[in-house]
Amino acid sequence: MRFQIESVETIIVRLPPRTDFRWLSLSRPLGEFVLVRISGEGVEGWGEVVGLRDWGDADGRRHGETPGTICSLAHEYLAPTLFDGPLTVGELPARLDEVVVGNPYAKALIDIAFHDLTGRALGVPVHALLGGRTRDAVPVAHMIGLMDEDEAVAEGRAAIVDGVKALQVKGGRDAVRDATVIRRLREELGDGVLLRLDANGGYPGRVNAKRTLEALADAGADLVEQPLLGIAELEAAHATSSVPIVADEACWTPGDALELVRRRAADVLSVYVGKAGGIARAREICTIARAAGLPHDLNGALELGIGNAANLHVALSSPAQLLPSVIPINAPTGSAQTMTAGRYFEDDIVTAPFIYRDGCLGAVDTPGLGVEVDFEKVEHYCVDRHLSTKGTS
Repeated sequence: MRFQIESVETIIVRLPPRTDFRWLSLSRPLGEFVLVRISGEGVEGWGEVVGLRDWGDADGRRHGETPGTICSLAHEYLAPTLFDGPLTVGELPARLDEVVVGNPYAKALIDIAFHDLTGRALGVPVHALLGGRTRDAVPVAHMIGLMDEDEAVAEGRAAIVDGVKALQVKGGRDAVRDATVIRRLREELGDGVLLRLDANGGYPGRVNAKRTLEALADAGADLVEQPLLGIAELEAAHATSSVPIVADEACWTPGDALELVRRRAADVLSVYVGKAGGIARAREICTIARAAGLPHDLNGALELGIGNAANLHVALSSPAQLLPSVIPINAPTGSAQTMTAGRYFEDDIVTAPFIYRDGCLGAVDTPGLGVEVDFEKVEHYCVDRHLSTKGTS
């Protein structure tokens, strides 16, 4: 079914985080989100991404984007191509690629909204557009930021009390601290909790990486994510590692996924809707993982309810083995279901909390992304907005 888009509105909102969640390549606090509302054929759809200007892979590959660049591209280039004629959700990725090279987060913003609009118009959930659900729930891993040892252990302990069974510990700045935190968590929480150390490329040099991976394996890590940057470097580290390796910064596109599989550079692929350029391309990477016999997660950048709903639908539809994923347990103020786990912001711009039980987010089967936007909250947290309409952009 083709839709003629008539308006594109971008809205930047800013929310205060629960605490200062940071990782190695994040130079500014989280809390700024780009929303989009597209309208056409009497239906509207919403999208959301988080622009990270200082995140990518080695040698400037897959460069970062900002809220400003995302909005600029959305109005100057992407909106006009949407206004150019009716198109289907399946035709959208190629149409966007024709007008802008790269810039996956700007494209994902539009792609998510177009999926939401299509699902709402057809009366089906987004996961039905992707082939249907393959599971009823998505296991959640709680992210522990770059905190000191005692804070990190306390954060992990509190998240487990909330019911999650997996932790992602941010590291890469100090290998000794990273191994110590993993060891303390393992000793305190036992073998029933999955512990994943995310180095964000912070162990450069093959000898250094090999030594650090051995220390993390000895400390009790189940997985190490992106110990160093670059597919070639990841391949060399993987060849001698006694702990499974997750490819994140090295896995943006379906092409990246194919190269990682071909070179046997990782044991797990980390899939994001944003870095893949949208729901459609993220789902392609899931299919590659399935064909290669590799598990994957469905992570993101701690999105609000719209962006995380996109994560959830891709994860629900994936044919591959799904690992616990660092996705929020979104809820507006006063309706949080956890004290710590998956709780990165005290509020949200959706009207109702996500379904959460037994450490998992539950399936959503209502049309589109399955979330309703709280317009008063959007206005309250709005810091910038722009509108393009057909015939005037």
